[in-house]
Amino acid sequence: MHRSTLHEIVRRQGLERLPGIVTPEQKVLAEAYAQGATLAELAAEHQMGPNRVARQLRAAGVELRPRGRRRS
Repeated sequence: MHRSTLHEIVRRQGLERLPGIVTPEQKVLAEAYAQGATLAELAAEHQMGPNRVARQLRAAGVELRPRGRRRS
């Protein structure tokens, strides 16, 4: 069964999905992001694109900050 089919069944049944496994890479990214690092900074430091960083953070259960400049 494809995972999207399984997710749809879970959604229709009103079941709660358990969080996935957080990889060591995701944990490092999440900790740095929580300390204030931006997606662009993390992407450059870990040699990946900012979209991949965002996907890794979301997979780790991190809520991303709104886009735009940081306030000083």
